[in-house]
Amino acid sequence: DAPTIAALNPERGLVAGGNSVTITGTNFTPTSTVLFGTTSIPNASLTVVSDTEIAVTAPADTAGAKDVSVTTEFGTSNTASYTYGVAPTLT
Repeated sequence: DAPTIAALNPERGLVAGGNSVTITGTNFTPTSTVLFGTTSIPNASLTVVSDTEIAVTAPADTAGAKDVSVTTEFGTSNTASYTYGVAPTLT
């Protein structure tokens, strides 16, 4: 069966990227690949913990919502939204 995404934790991060994101869902396999928007997550930044959990490091991107998807040899998941923002500054 194709993978499905149930949730991202957290669902947002900084445009600089680098934070850990847990993807929960179903039917993840050891060969799963992850896309954040159009950015493919390199294998060094992705760990398939189980068939229901993937740990990734978010890549840098521009501000705004990006679709996240998981692809396995059985198909591509639904998408979940990850929102990039900038850190507040004091003036």
